[in-house]
Amino acid sequence: MPEKGTVLKKKQYSVILFDLDGTLTDSGPGVMHGFEYAIRKMGREVPDGEQLRRFMGPPLQESFGRMLGYSEEDTARAVSLYREYYFSRGGIRENTVYPGVEKLLAELRQRDKTLAVATSKSTDGAEAVLEQFGLRKYFDLVAAADERDRITKEDVLQYACGRCGISPESAVMIGDRHYDIRAAKAFGFGSVGVLWGYGSREELEEAGADYIAERPEDILEWLGDSPEKGKTERTGAGSLSAEKDLRLYVPRSEDGWFYLKMMSDPATMAYNAPWFPPDGCIPDAGEEWGRLQENWIGHEPLRFYAYLQRKADGAFVGDVNYHYNPDRGWWDMGIVIYAPERGKGYGTQGLRLLMDRAFRTDGIARLHNDFETTRGAAVRIHKKAGFREAGREDGIVRLEITREEYLGRGRSGLPGSC
Repeated sequence: MPEKGTVLKKKQYSVILFDLDGTLTDSGPGVMHGFEYAIRKMGREVPDGEQLRRFMGPPLQESFGRMLGYSEEDTARAVSLYREYYFSRGGIRENTVYPGVEKLLAELRQRDKTLAVATSKSTDGAEAVLEQFGLRKYFDLVAAADERDRITKEDVLQYACGRCGISPESAVMIGDRHYDIRAAKAFGFGSVGVLWGYGSREELEEAGADYIAERPEDILEWLGDSPEKGKTERTGAGSLSAEKDLRLYVPRSEDGWFYLKMMSDPATMAYNAPWFPPDGCIPDAGEEWGRLQENWIGHEPLRFYAYLQRKADGAFVGDVNYHYNPDRGWWDMGIVIYAPERGKGYGTQGLRLLMDRAFRTDGIARLHNDFETTRGAAVRIHKKAGFREAGREDGIVRLEITREEYLGRGRSGLPGSC
Protein backbone atom coordinates (compact mmCIF):
# COMPACT_ATOMS: atom_id res chain seq x y z
CA MET A 1 0.00 0.00 0.00
CA PRO A 2 1.09 3.63 -0.35
CA GLU A 3 3.01 5.02 2.60
CA LYS A 4 0.67 5.82 5.49
CA GLY A 5 -0.60 9.36 5.33
CA THR A 6 0.13 9.74 1.60
CA VAL A 7 -2.42 11.86 -0.25
CA LEU A 8 -3.03 10.32 -3.64
CA LYS A 9 -2.63 12.79 -6.49
CA LYS A 10 -5.01 11.17 -8.95
CA LYS A 11 -4.32 11.47 -12.65
CA GLN A 12 -6.29 10.47 -15.72
CA TYR A 13 -3.53 9.63 -18.17
CA SER A 14 -4.47 8.05 -21.48
CA VAL A 15 -1.05 6.54 -22.29
CA ILE A 16 0.68 4.23 -19.82
CA LEU A 17 4.29 3.19 -20.53
CA PHE A 18 5.81 0.28 -18.60
CA ASP A 19 9.39 -0.73 -18.06
CA LEU A 20 9.75 -4.51 -18.48
CA ASP A 21 12.53 -6.01 -16.31
CA GLY A 22 11.77 -5.41 -12.64
CA THR A 23 8.37 -3.88 -13.37
CA LEU A 24 6.28 -6.36 -15.33
CA THR A 25 8.42 -9.44 -14.80
CA ASP A 26 11.10 -10.53 -12.34
CA SER A 27 13.82 -11.32 -14.84
CA GLY A 28 16.59 -10.90 -12.27
CA PRO A 29 17.81 -14.52 -12.14
CA GLY A 30 18.18 -14.81 -15.92
CA VAL A 31 19.73 -11.37 -16.31
CA MET A 32 22.25 -11.82 -13.52
CA HIS A 33 23.16 -15.34 -14.64
CA GLY A 34 23.68 -13.88 -18.12
CA PHE A 35 26.12 -11.33 -16.72
CA GLU A 36 27.93 -14.04 -14.74
CA TYR A 37 28.23 -16.17 -17.88
CA ALA A 38 29.54 -13.29 -20.04
CA ILE A 39 32.00 -12.04 -17.43
CA ARG A 40 33.44 -15.52 -16.86
CA LYS A 41 33.78 -16.09 -20.61
CA MET A 42 35.66 -12.80 -20.78
CA GLY A 43 38.08 -14.11 -18.17
CA ARG A 44 37.11 -11.45 -15.63
CA GLU A 45 36.19 -11.67 -11.95
CA VAL A 46 32.44 -11.97 -11.34
CA PRO A 47 31.05 -9.37 -8.90
CA ASP A 48 29.02 -10.50 -5.90
CA GLY A 49 25.23 -10.73 -5.98
CA GLU A 50 24.64 -7.24 -4.63
CA GLN A 51 26.83 -5.71 -7.33
CA LEU A 52 25.11 -7.78 -10.01
CA ARG A 53 21.77 -6.26 -8.98
CA ARG A 54 23.07 -2.89 -10.24
CA PHE A 55 22.83 -4.28 -13.77
CA MET A 56 19.05 -4.54 -13.54
CA GLY A 57 17.79 -1.54 -15.48
CA PRO A 58 20.57 0.13 -17.47
CA PRO A 59 21.36 -0.82 -21.09
CA LEU A 60 23.83 -3.68 -21.53
CA GLN A 61 26.35 -1.34 -23.13
CA GLU A 62 26.31 0.90 -20.05
CA SER A 63 26.65 -2.03 -17.65
CA PHE A 64 29.65 -3.56 -19.41
CA GLY A 65 31.19 -0.31 -20.62
CA ARG A 66 30.74 2.38 -18.00
CA MET A 67 29.99 0.30 -14.90
CA LEU A 68 32.52 -2.51 -15.49
CA GLY A 69 35.00 -0.42 -17.47
CA TYR A 70 35.21 -2.63 -20.56
CA SER A 71 36.57 -1.22 -23.81
CA GLU A 72 34.22 -0.73 -26.73
CA GLU A 73 35.46 -3.93 -28.36
CA ASP A 74 35.17 -5.96 -25.13
CA THR A 75 31.73 -4.50 -24.46
CA ALA A 76 30.49 -5.68 -27.86
CA ARG A 77 31.85 -9.18 -27.18
CA ALA A 78 30.37 -9.26 -23.66
CA VAL A 79 26.95 -8.20 -24.94
CA SER A 80 27.09 -11.01 -27.50
CA LEU A 81 27.99 -13.54 -24.79
CA TYR A 82 25.22 -12.27 -22.54
CA ARG A 83 22.68 -12.77 -25.32
CA GLU A 84 24.08 -16.23 -26.02
CA TYR A 85 23.22 -17.22 -22.46
CA TYR A 86 19.91 -15.37 -22.41
CA PHE A 87 18.50 -16.71 -25.67
CA SER A 88 20.30 -20.03 -26.14
CA ARG A 89 21.02 -21.28 -22.64
CA GLY A 90 17.72 -20.67 -20.92
CA GLY A 91 18.16 -17.24 -19.36
CA ILE A 92 14.94 -15.99 -20.89
CA ARG A 93 13.02 -18.70 -19.00
CA GLU A 94 14.47 -17.69 -15.64
CA ASN A 95 11.69 -15.16 -15.28
CA THR A 96 8.26 -14.77 -13.65
CA VAL A 97 5.42 -12.25 -13.85
CA TYR A 98 5.02 -10.24 -10.67
CA PRO A 99 1.78 -10.97 -8.77
CA GLY A 100 -0.98 -8.55 -9.68
CA VAL A 101 0.65 -7.28 -12.87
CA GLU A 102 -1.59 -9.05 -15.38
CA LYS A 103 -4.69 -7.99 -13.46
CA LEU A 104 -3.39 -4.40 -13.61
CA LEU A 105 -2.86 -4.60 -17.38
CA ALA A 106 -6.29 -6.12 -17.96
CA GLU A 107 -7.95 -3.40 -15.89
CA LEU A 108 -6.11 -0.64 -17.74
CA ARG A 109 -7.24 -2.10 -21.07
CA GLN A 110 -10.77 -2.24 -19.69
CA ARG A 111 -10.42 1.47 -19.02
CA ASP A 112 -9.39 1.85 -22.68
CA LYS A 113 -5.87 3.07 -21.97
CA THR A 114 -3.08 2.92 -24.54
CA LEU A 115 -0.38 0.62 -23.14
CA ALA A 116 3.22 0.51 -24.28
CA VAL A 117 6.39 -1.20 -23.13
CA ALA A 118 9.49 1.03 -22.99
CA THR A 119 12.50 -1.13 -22.23
CA SER A 120 16.28 -1.19 -22.54
CA LYS A 121 15.96 -4.82 -23.58
CA SER A 122 16.37 -5.70 -27.26
CA THR A 123 13.23 -5.94 -29.38
CA ASP A 124 13.66 -9.71 -29.76
CA GLY A 125 14.13 -10.16 -26.04
CA ALA A 126 11.18 -7.97 -25.06
CA GLU A 127 8.81 -9.55 -27.57
CA ALA A 128 9.88 -13.06 -26.52
CA VAL A 129 9.26 -12.39 -22.82
CA LEU A 130 5.86 -10.82 -23.44
CA GLU A 131 4.78 -13.69 -25.69
CA GLN A 132 6.13 -16.26 -23.21
CA PHE A 133 3.81 -15.00 -20.48
CA GLY A 134 0.84 -14.08 -22.70
CA LEU A 135 1.25 -10.35 -22.00
CA ARG A 136 1.80 -9.11 -25.57
CA LYS A 137 -1.95 -8.87 -26.19
CA TYR A 138 -2.22 -6.00 -23.71
CA PHE A 139 0.24 -3.69 -25.46
CA ASP A 140 -0.25 -1.43 -28.46
CA LEU A 141 3.49 -0.85 -28.85
CA VAL A 142 6.76 -2.41 -27.72
CA ALA A 143 9.51 0.24 -27.77
CA ALA A 144 12.86 -1.45 -27.18
CA ALA A 145 16.55 -0.68 -27.46
CA ASP A 146 18.82 -1.37 -30.41
CA GLU A 147 22.56 -0.92 -30.89
CA ARG A 148 22.34 2.10 -33.21
CA ASP A 149 19.73 4.73 -32.43
CA ARG A 150 18.06 3.54 -29.22
CA ILE A 151 20.56 2.97 -26.44
CA THR A 152 19.30 4.92 -23.41
CA LYS A 153 15.80 4.94 -21.92
CA GLU A 154 15.43 8.48 -23.27
CA ASP A 155 16.15 7.14 -26.78
CA VAL A 156 13.48 4.50 -26.28
CA LEU A 157 10.91 7.08 -25.16
CA GLN A 158 11.78 9.26 -28.15
CA TYR A 159 11.04 6.29 -30.40
CA ALA A 160 7.74 5.68 -28.59
CA CYS A 161 6.80 9.33 -29.11
CA GLY A 162 7.49 9.02 -32.82
CA ARG A 163 5.34 5.95 -33.13
CA CYS A 164 2.51 7.05 -30.85
CA GLY A 165 2.21 10.81 -31.02
CA ILE A 166 2.33 11.14 -27.23
CA SER A 167 1.76 14.52 -25.62
CA PRO A 168 3.49 15.08 -22.25
CA GLU A 169 0.28 15.65 -20.31
CA SER A 170 -1.24 12.40 -21.61
CA ALA A 171 1.48 9.94 -20.56
CA VAL A 172 2.93 8.33 -17.45
CA MET A 173 6.02 6.09 -17.22
CA ILE A 174 6.04 3.23 -14.70
CA GLY A 175 9.33 1.62 -13.72
CA ASP A 176 11.50 0.31 -10.89
CA ARG A 177 14.76 2.24 -11.43
CA HIS A 178 15.88 5.86 -11.56
CA TYR A 179 16.52 5.45 -15.31
CA ASP A 180 12.75 5.18 -15.86
CA ILE A 181 11.86 8.14 -13.68
CA ARG A 182 14.51 10.48 -15.08
CA ALA A 183 13.66 9.59 -18.67
CA ALA A 184 10.00 10.34 -17.95
CA LYS A 185 10.94 13.71 -16.47
CA ALA A 186 13.02 14.53 -19.53
CA PHE A 187 9.88 14.21 -21.68
CA GLY A 188 7.51 15.88 -19.24
CA PHE A 189 5.67 12.61 -18.54
CA GLY A 190 4.23 11.62 -15.20
CA SER A 191 6.22 8.94 -13.39
CA VAL A 192 5.50 6.10 -11.00
CA GLY A 193 8.25 4.18 -9.20
CA VAL A 194 7.48 0.61 -8.14
CA LEU A 195 9.00 -1.09 -5.10
CA TRP A 196 8.55 -4.73 -6.16
CA GLY A 197 11.48 -4.49 -8.58
CA TYR A 198 15.17 -3.68 -8.18
CA GLY A 199 15.16 -0.04 -7.12
CA SER A 200 14.79 1.33 -3.60
CA ARG A 201 12.35 3.93 -2.33
CA GLU A 202 15.29 6.27 -1.73
CA GLU A 203 16.50 5.88 -5.33
CA LEU A 204 13.06 6.53 -6.78
CA GLU A 205 12.31 9.51 -4.54
CA GLU A 206 15.68 11.06 -5.33
CA ALA A 207 14.96 10.65 -9.07
CA GLY A 208 11.71 12.61 -8.56
CA ALA A 209 8.98 10.00 -8.97
CA ASP A 210 5.51 11.55 -8.80
CA TYR A 211 4.23 8.52 -6.93
CA ILE A 212 5.71 5.36 -5.46
CA ALA A 213 3.66 2.16 -5.52
CA GLU A 214 4.19 -0.85 -3.30
CA ARG A 215 1.71 -3.05 -5.18
CA PRO A 216 0.23 -3.02 -8.71
CA GLU A 217 -3.18 -2.22 -7.21
CA ASP A 218 -1.79 1.08 -5.90
CA ILE A 219 -1.32 2.28 -9.47
CA LEU A 220 -5.02 1.89 -10.24
CA GLU A 221 -5.88 3.83 -7.10
CA TRP A 222 -3.44 6.59 -8.03
CA LEU A 223 -4.77 6.86 -11.58
CA GLY A 224 -8.16 7.33 -10.02
CA ASP A 225 -10.48 7.03 -13.02
CA SER A 226 -13.02 4.25 -13.46
CA PRO A 227 -13.69 2.16 -16.57
CA GLU A 228 -16.69 4.37 -17.35
CA LYS A 229 -14.59 7.54 -17.12
CA GLY A 230 -11.59 6.07 -18.84
CA LYS A 231 -12.84 5.93 -22.40
CA THR A 232 -10.11 8.25 -23.59
CA GLU A 233 -8.04 8.54 -26.72
CA ARG A 234 -5.60 5.85 -27.79
CA THR A 235 -2.39 6.37 -29.68
CA GLY A 236 0.16 4.98 -32.09
CA ALA A 237 0.05 1.26 -32.58
CA GLY A 238 -3.34 1.75 -31.00
CA SER A 239 -5.31 4.77 -32.21
CA LEU A 240 -5.17 8.54 -31.90
CA SER A 241 -8.84 9.19 -31.46
CA ALA A 242 -11.58 8.24 -29.03
CA GLU A 243 -13.50 6.49 -31.82
CA LYS A 244 -16.25 4.24 -30.55
CA ASP A 245 -15.30 0.90 -32.04
CA LEU A 246 -11.88 1.01 -33.67
CA ARG A 247 -8.23 1.79 -33.13
CA LEU A 248 -5.21 1.91 -35.43
CA TYR A 249 -2.85 -1.05 -35.29
CA VAL A 250 0.55 -0.89 -37.00
CA PRO A 251 1.00 -4.51 -38.19
CA ARG A 252 4.02 -6.67 -37.60
CA SER A 253 5.36 -9.09 -40.21
CA GLU A 254 3.40 -12.00 -38.73
CA ASP A 255 0.14 -10.07 -39.19
CA GLY A 256 0.36 -10.33 -42.98
CA TRP A 257 -2.32 -13.03 -43.10
CA PHE A 258 -5.02 -10.34 -42.87
CA TYR A 259 -3.54 -8.30 -45.72
CA LEU A 260 -3.44 -11.43 -47.90
CA LYS A 261 -7.00 -12.28 -46.87
CA MET A 262 -8.31 -8.88 -47.97
CA MET A 263 -6.27 -8.64 -51.16
CA SER A 264 -7.51 -12.08 -52.32
CA ASP A 265 -11.19 -11.50 -51.51
CA PRO A 266 -13.20 -10.56 -54.66
CA ALA A 267 -16.02 -8.97 -52.65
CA THR A 268 -13.55 -6.66 -50.88
CA MET A 269 -11.50 -5.82 -53.97
CA ALA A 270 -14.26 -5.44 -56.58
CA TYR A 271 -13.68 -1.67 -56.78
CA ASN A 272 -10.18 -2.45 -58.04
CA ALA A 273 -11.31 -4.55 -61.03
CA PRO A 274 -10.62 -1.88 -63.70
CA TRP A 275 -6.93 -2.02 -62.75
CA PHE A 276 -6.64 -5.70 -61.83
CA PRO A 277 -9.17 -7.63 -63.91
CA PRO A 278 -11.24 -9.66 -63.60
CA ASP A 279 -12.02 -9.36 -59.85
CA GLY A 280 -9.68 -6.65 -58.51
CA CYS A 281 -7.64 -9.06 -56.38
CA ILE A 282 -3.95 -8.15 -56.05
CA PRO A 283 -1.62 -10.63 -57.76
CA ASP A 284 1.48 -11.69 -55.82
CA ALA A 285 0.00 -10.25 -52.63
CA GLY A 286 2.68 -11.99 -50.56
CA GLU A 287 5.42 -10.05 -52.32
CA GLU A 288 3.43 -6.84 -51.94
CA TRP A 289 3.18 -7.49 -48.20
CA GLY A 290 6.96 -7.84 -47.99
CA ARG A 291 7.48 -4.57 -49.85
CA LEU A 292 4.91 -2.85 -47.66
CA GLN A 293 6.68 -3.98 -44.50
CA GLU A 294 10.04 -2.81 -45.83
CA ASN A 295 9.03 0.48 -47.40
CA TRP A 296 6.08 1.69 -45.31
CA ILE A 297 6.29 0.54 -41.69
CA GLY A 298 8.37 3.03 -39.73
CA HIS A 299 8.62 5.54 -42.60
CA GLU A 300 6.24 8.16 -41.23
CA PRO A 301 5.37 10.86 -42.18
CA LEU A 302 6.16 10.19 -45.85
CA ARG A 303 4.36 6.82 -45.69
CA PHE A 304 1.97 5.39 -43.14
CA TYR A 305 0.07 2.10 -43.07
CA ALA A 306 -2.12 0.55 -40.37
CA TYR A 307 -4.87 -1.97 -39.85
CA LEU A 308 -8.22 -0.95 -38.40
CA GLN A 309 -8.70 -3.09 -35.31
CA ARG A 310 -11.99 -3.56 -33.49
CA LYS A 311 -11.61 -2.78 -29.79
CA ALA A 312 -14.16 -5.29 -28.55
CA ASP A 313 -12.45 -8.46 -29.77
CA GLY A 314 -9.18 -7.39 -31.43
CA ALA A 315 -10.36 -8.43 -34.91
CA PHE A 316 -8.99 -6.61 -37.97
CA VAL A 317 -11.70 -5.05 -40.13
CA GLY A 318 -9.76 -3.09 -42.77
CA ASP A 319 -6.71 -0.94 -43.44
CA VAL A 320 -5.75 2.69 -44.03
CA ASN A 321 -2.70 4.40 -45.51
CA TYR A 322 -1.23 7.59 -46.84
CA HIS A 323 1.90 8.54 -48.77
CA TYR A 324 3.43 11.77 -49.99
CA ASN A 325 2.88 12.75 -53.63
CA PRO A 326 5.84 15.02 -54.46
CA ASP A 327 4.38 16.05 -57.83
CA ARG A 328 1.22 17.45 -56.23
CA GLY A 329 2.50 18.46 -52.79
CA TRP A 330 -0.12 16.47 -50.90
CA TRP A 331 -0.53 13.06 -49.26
CA ASP A 332 -2.62 10.55 -51.23
CA MET A 333 -4.56 8.25 -48.92
CA GLY A 334 -6.61 5.11 -49.05
CA ILE A 335 -8.98 3.02 -46.95
CA VAL A 336 -10.31 -0.52 -47.45
CA ILE A 337 -12.96 -2.14 -45.26
CA TYR A 338 -13.08 -5.94 -45.41
CA ALA A 339 -16.37 -6.82 -47.16
CA PRO A 340 -17.97 -8.82 -44.27
CA GLU A 341 -17.40 -5.82 -41.98
CA ARG A 342 -19.06 -3.18 -44.17
CA GLY A 343 -22.22 -1.36 -43.20
CA LYS A 344 -21.16 -0.91 -39.56
CA GLY A 345 -19.86 2.66 -39.73
CA TYR A 346 -16.22 1.56 -39.84
CA GLY A 347 -15.43 3.60 -42.95
CA THR A 348 -16.11 6.94 -41.28
CA GLN A 349 -14.39 5.91 -38.06
CA GLY A 350 -11.35 4.68 -39.98
CA LEU A 351 -11.06 7.96 -41.85
CA ARG A 352 -11.23 9.95 -38.62
CA LEU A 353 -8.53 7.80 -37.08
CA LEU A 354 -6.36 8.28 -40.13
CA MET A 355 -6.86 12.05 -40.05
CA ASP A 356 -5.94 12.21 -36.38
CA ARG A 357 -2.76 10.30 -37.13
CA ALA A 358 -1.89 12.41 -40.16
CA PHE A 359 -2.65 15.87 -38.80
CA ARG A 360 -1.94 15.55 -35.08
CA THR A 361 1.02 13.16 -35.03
CA ASP A 362 2.79 13.54 -38.37
CA GLY A 363 1.79 17.16 -38.94
CA ILE A 364 1.13 16.70 -42.64
CA ALA A 365 -0.50 19.48 -44.63
CA ARG A 366 -3.22 17.91 -46.78
CA LEU A 367 -4.89 14.55 -47.42
CA HIS A 368 -6.27 13.78 -50.88
CA ASN A 369 -8.31 10.97 -52.42
CA ASP A 370 -9.78 10.42 -55.90
CA PHE A 371 -12.89 8.44 -56.83
CA GLU A 372 -14.85 7.70 -59.97
CA THR A 373 -18.12 9.63 -59.93
CA THR A 374 -19.93 6.27 -59.98
CA ARG A 375 -18.62 5.46 -56.48
CA GLY A 376 -21.16 7.59 -54.65
CA ALA A 377 -21.02 5.66 -51.36
CA ALA A 378 -17.26 6.18 -51.01
CA VAL A 379 -17.64 9.89 -51.74
CA ARG A 380 -20.42 10.25 -49.17
CA ILE A 381 -18.39 8.49 -46.45
CA HIS A 382 -15.43 10.80 -47.03
CA LYS A 383 -17.62 13.89 -46.91
CA LYS A 384 -19.25 12.64 -43.71
CA ALA A 385 -15.78 12.35 -42.17
CA GLY A 386 -15.01 15.96 -43.14
CA PHE A 387 -13.50 15.86 -46.64
CA ARG A 388 -14.64 18.48 -49.15
CA GLU A 389 -14.98 18.18 -52.89
CA ALA A 390 -12.09 19.99 -54.57
CA GLY A 391 -13.15 19.44 -58.17
CA ARG A 392 -14.34 17.02 -60.87
CA GLU A 393 -12.68 16.12 -64.13
CA ASP A 394 -13.08 13.27 -66.62
CA GLY A 395 -15.42 11.31 -64.37
CA ILE A 396 -13.19 11.68 -61.28
CA VAL A 397 -14.14 13.40 -58.01
CA ARG A 398 -11.24 14.96 -56.08
CA LEU A 399 -11.68 15.05 -52.29
CA GLU A 400 -9.39 16.90 -49.89
CA ILE A 401 -9.01 18.09 -46.32
CA THR A 402 -6.20 20.26 -44.92
CA ARG A 403 -4.66 20.20 -41.49
CA GLU A 404 -6.02 23.69 -40.75
CA GLU A 405 -9.52 22.63 -41.76
CA TYR A 406 -9.36 19.54 -39.58
CA LEU A 407 -7.88 21.18 -36.49
CA GLY A 408 -10.39 24.00 -36.78
CA ARG A 409 -13.28 21.57 -36.39
CA GLY A 410 -13.20 21.91 -32.61
CA ARG A 411 -12.25 18.34 -31.67
CA SER A 412 -10.66 18.52 -28.25
CA GLY A 413 -9.06 16.20 -25.78
CA LEU A 414 -6.90 14.38 -28.33
CA PRO A 415 -3.16 13.93 -27.90
CA GLY A 416 -0.73 15.88 -30.01
CA SER A 417 2.79 14.92 -31.02
CA CYS A 418 5.85 14.98 -28.80
